[in-house]
Amino acid sequence: MDNETIFNQALRYHALGFSIIPVGQDKKPLIKWRQYQEKKATPQEIEEWTIQFPKMNIGAVTGKVSGIVVIDVENGGSIDNFPATTTSRTGGLGWHLFYKYPADFKGLIPNSTKKLGEFIDVRADGGYVVLPPSVHASGNSYEWITPPENGLTEIPADLLEKIMGKDLPQQEMLNDGDVPEGMRNSEATKFVGRLLHYIPKDLWDTAGWGSLKEWNSTRANPPLLEGELKTIFASIKNRESSNRSGNAEPTNFTPFTLDDLYGEEFPAVRWVVKDLVPLGTITALTGDSNSYKTFLTQSMAGDVALGNQFLKHFPTTKGKVLIVDEENHRMHIKDRFKQMGISPTKDILFLSLRGVKIDNEYHLQHLKELIEKEKPILVILDSLVRLHSGEENSATEMAVAFSAMKQLVAEDRAILFIHHHRKPQGFGKKSNSQSIRGSSDIIAAVDSHMAIDRKETEFTITQTKMRLQPELKPFKVALVPTPEENLVFSYQGEDTSEEDKMQEAYEEIKAVLANATEPLTIDMLAEEVELPMAKLRQAIKDLLKSKDLIIAKVGAHGAYFYELPQLESESVSDTI
Repeated sequence: MDNETIFNQALRYHALGFSIIPVGQDKKPLIKWRQYQEKKATPQEIEEWTIQFPKMNIGAVTGKVSGIVVIDVENGGSIDNFPATTTSRTGGLGWHLFYKYPADFKGLIPNSTKKLGEFIDVRADGGYVVLPPSVHASGNSYEWITPPENGLTEIPADLLEKIMGKDLPQQEMLNDGDVPEGMRNSEATKFVGRLLHYIPKDLWDTAGWGSLKEWNSTRANPPLLEGELKTIFASIKNRESSNRSGNAEPTNFTPFTLDDLYGEEFPAVRWVVKDLVPLGTITALTGDSNSYKTFLTQSMAGDVALGNQFLKHFPTTKGKVLIVDEENHRMHIKDRFKQMGISPTKDILFLSLRGVKIDNEYHLQHLKELIEKEKPILVILDSLVRLHSGEENSATEMAVAFSAMKQLVAEDRAILFIHHHRKPQGFGKKSNSQSIRGSSDIIAAVDSHMAIDRKETEFTITQTKMRLQPELKPFKVALVPTPEENLVFSYQGEDTSEEDKMQEAYEEIKAVLANATEPLTIDMLAEEVELPMAKLRQAIKDLLKSKDLIIAKVGAHGAYFYELPQLESESVSDTI
């Protein structure tokens, strides 16, 4: 495992609030780590450790400093009796269960061994655990079963009481033991109310509903009918949703008339980048791996922040740019900007490898607060797959991500995100919009879409969607060296390669027909002209429209026979 991977992952955990320390494959700290039980290392310290210890693993100090209590279940132990939460598989083939450290807890929660069972230890204040993707001395890697971005479960009061080994101050306990028939509804309501309050909204219908069903089957005696359970769940879900939205007013259902609409004046389209990125919209930039998508957006960021023309061709509106980059380390970001010769500016801001998930309400709220404070005109998200927790092939889960993204848009701000194309399959080339990886709802959700194709240092950008005006014709872009030995993107004009190919096809069809002794069908032409059938059909359609081709006759089964129109001189000689 390379240093960059370790560093990037360590920064990810640092962004989540963990106090990070370097540990060896023997699980022992590589530094004197007492101070990091009270304060967190800086990103600079973490970077120095990855250089100093090339094969370091990542450790997280447990307890109040990181906000976590970890149940360490050794190989052979069971996790069945613990509430579901963030979980990792250890290199020793055991388990780490990460619970949220109680914010209002007085005193400290000590480490303990075997207090909860034969194979079960507790890591809290004064302890630490090893995090994925660290490598165990056995060669096994630590890995997440449920990543921390999904949110940690509050440690149940009864579990905390067992850890402490003494009575805790009175506080609400999770239901313990059988819940009799007369108390099932009220206790189920309390349980799901606490549960939904602490987990992200997009997990309610999966983790939330699943936990309630498990509670019902193991605690309620007898269990509630599923229909009754669903009624309780739906009621609490609506209540919690209303609480989170601040009891927003209901949707306005007053309609407007066509007469109203005709009398309404709309402002002209405003642009971050003229004809490419409109204000108040979401734009997607997609392409294959290594097609310079990030380079291109960084070039755009520089031009917008400095008020230059993008690609030395498209006018921009000058303003701040925020780049949320979950793909690239800050070192690589710096190198690319310097390589393109973009001048230093305080108007380009970054979040790099912070583990941001826009479908996590906590992350989204903080991102909105940052945007409100800095007021960028453009927010660049690199890349879509790294910035949400859902399954990109699921229309439902992608709808959650785009619902969050739309909350970042404003009349004076645009969102641009990078996304990847799926690997080609079969022999047919799909269109750029069909090549986008994941659910078709991704392209449906955006206002504009640009696809980039790369050949060496030349690029073709195709605009496949633009809600506000007709799409531009595809255009060429090149990476051009400057006298200062920088590389800049430069507009090279419209891409006429497809038009040139069609013109060649027209000429080839006309040449074949000119040498034929009788009219030919499309199948006969296909034997003489090296064109895909779809392109051949289009070429014949175009030639008929321009009257450079005519239908000589219709044969059996409706087959059309084509020929060139006769010249006027030929028609006269035939009648003499």
